[in-house]
Amino acid sequence: MKSPRLVSGLVALLGIGAGVLAAPALAADCPELAAAAPATALDAYPKTTLAEDATATWCGYCPDAYAGLEVVHSAYDYGTFVSARYYDPSGQYGSSETAAAIAYYQVFAFPTVIFNGRAKVVGDIIASGASYLPVVEAASFQPAPIRIEIDSFDPASGDIVATVTMYSETEALANDHLRFLLLEDDLDTEHTHVTRDIINDTVSLSGAGNTVVFTASFDVDPGWNPANLHAVVFVQRDRRRSSR
Repeated sequence: MKSPRLVSGLVALLGIGAGVLAAPALAADCPELAAAAPATALDAYPKTTLAEDATATWCGYCPDAYAGLEVVHSAYDYGTFVSARYYDPSGQYGSSETAAAIAYYQVFAFPTVIFNGRAKVVGDIIASGASYLPVVEAASFQPAPIRIEIDSFDPASGDIVATVTMYSETEALANDHLRFLLLEDDLDTEHTHVTRDIINDTVSLSGAGNTVVFTASFDVDPGWNPANLHAVVFVQRDRRRSSR
């Protein structure tokens, strides 16, 4: 068996918003994300850690990655740590959108888990979470120049509204990636946090205190369980395009 290895990635996640919403609601369901802005000015906001798990239903070692990430989930509150699985379409639950996400990260072996778009852990001896916990611990609450709030999400229609707020006086977003993920939990005892749809947009924003509001609509299959659907929104900067 291969040992897990940590390799550098090509991108950096600047901010993440997440909501576990079983019915139309506000991001206040995640108080870490929906707390009122502090009275004193800040130039950064604590970053949520996102693990993107590239996987396939035929992969024999991938259940160890699932188990390891669940260990991380048990150690961190939702809103502090979020994970999403990108299933390869060569098996079940994959789509053209998840295939594109896997290709974006130049994944060549399953399982591969990418943390905050920057660090990859590739390997299969990972069920204990020992390969993942140090990465998440190091990334937790790192400063981000922006804050993302999910203002509303309707799992029946797929409609979502999110607000991006700039906290930094010096940072600026210039046509950076804005990604909306629709996840479904608990398909069965093994498959959860399944990425059902991905919407890609771009965002430009500068000046502390300035905001921009985005609306989008996921394609929701009637066979999906609305009670198990939730959304994640994040901004991603490609370091190949940026010197920052």
